[in-house]
Amino acid sequence: MGNIDCYNDEISMNNNMRDMLERMRGGIILCNFDLSTQSSSVVYSNRGWSEITGYTPEQLQAEKDGNPQGLILEDDKKQSDEDYAIQMAQGDTYELMYRIIHRSGEIRWIIDKGIVKSLPNNIMQNLSVVTEITKIKEQEEAMKLLAQQDQLTELNNKATFNTLAKKVLERQNNCLHALLMVDIDDFKDVNDCYGHAVGDQVLEQVAMELKERFRSRDVIGRVGGDEFTILMTDIPSKEVAIKKAGELCDTMNSRKFAKCDITVSIGIAFSDKTKSFDELYIESDEALYQAKNNGKNQFQAK
Repeated sequence: MGNIDCYNDEISMNNNMRDMLERMRGGIILCNFDLSTQSSSVVYSNRGWSEITGYTPEQLQAEKDGNPQGLILEDDKKQSDEDYAIQMAQGDTYELMYRIIHRSGEIRWIIDKGIVKSLPNNIMQNLSVVTEITKIKEQEEAMKLLAQQDQLTELNNKATFNTLAKKVLERQNNCLHALLMVDIDDFKDVNDCYGHAVGDQVLEQVAMELKERFRSRDVIGRVGGDEFTILMTDIPSKEVAIKKAGELCDTMNSRKFAKCDITVSIGIAFSDKTKSFDELYIESDEALYQAKNNGKNQFQAK
């Protein structure tokens, strides 16, 4: 750190160095931790650190006992402490990523790179360089969401639906679940008669109907062009899913979607302790095929 004297509670540096540190976009903070009293004190922090956290050194001392770790979001503390301990066992430097609570109450993501030094009189000194990465994390989350969603309907895509459904079946093996496979009857005719733009509107409105009709804990996906799947989780009886399928057929048959009359066929399969997701999927697909074969606009249960 050039002319910073890390052995005193005051920082000595030439004017050029101080100006450079103050103008840095990242945050710098130097703290002493007294092992005897288990107390922290801020030796130095630059303007960048205050902008990232919302705290001046005086405010950090008054509100967080001078300990920047007090800003870490509670949900991230355990992992942060574990990562810190592992890295300290290997040397005197660390690199951590976690969320902090800005003094305004906002949650911000940061990367915290630091070095720890043992000083006389039972003092541990920590020099930390902090970089805010909130926008990057938000972009990552947005990209992750795009990869998981069907872009037209904003339902889970096939891969995501399958992953989530498998997790439910594994974690709630003792519960009764129903897998509903829903297919729009003669959807090709909609595209041929009205065009693909209208066809897309039909798909969007059907997806909206499914979101409104099923519970938030149920898993819904669009797994094909005009095919949707719903895993009704932890239902009290098979009759619940059968009734829901009947209501869904009636609703689709009784209203227009993007000025089109449509009907749906539904196949239902029920879980048990021995069935895998793939077996359940095959059974619901077979039931759907039976419903189509029997004249469409109806459901069949295996």
